Amino acid sequence: MLVKETPHIDGRRKRRIKNKLRTTEAILDLILETGDVPSIEAMAERSGVSRRSVFRFFNNKAELYSEMHNLMRQRMQSLFSLPVADPERSLEETVRLWIDLRIQINEYIMPLRTLVEEKKRSSSLIQDRQKDARHVEQQFIHDLFVPYLHDHPEQESIQWLLLLNCSWNVWSVLRNDYGLSVEESRRLLEKQISTLLSI
Repeated sequence: MLVKETPHIDGRRKRRIKNKLRTTEAILDLILETGDVPSIEAMAERSGVSRRSVFRFFNNKAELYSEMHNLMRQRMQSLFSLPVADPERSLEETVRLWIDLRIQINEYIMPLRTLVEEKKRSSSLIQDRQKDARHVEQQFIHDLFVPYLHDHPEQESIQWLLLLNCSWNVWSVLRNDYGLSVEESRRLLEKQISTLLSI
């Protein structure tokens, strides 16, 4: 026999879902702002839930990572519009559009991605999500550049090199390790990719 939910139980569940989302948003925002794992006090203050409740919404770290990943993906979909393949557009313009997009994304995710890199060896979930993201990016590059590379004998190798050159890892080296500005890093990427595509 099915038991109907009472309004009290339904209301409690809705509050829990809302507080879980607020907590996830608070943790993600604090990481993006500071580049560090926030304290429980900061999480509680930002989310508006009690210190004791902050981690009660998540069964384990994997669930927290998963919730943050999903929220980040939703935000990025709303923040960044992806250029589509257009055989009428020049290759040079397509490269500029793509580099601009990668720079915006890499700059936005830099604080979070730096923390993720520190934790990915101990988390199969993070490794799987990064593998999925690479696959999506690889398909995007294929679709965007297929009008220019469809009959090129080295099409697959060039697509892998495009993926590598605009990866977060390369961007992090340029910005963090070499200390280059966004514009200096952009010029190097444009030169590298222009050489690769023989523009």
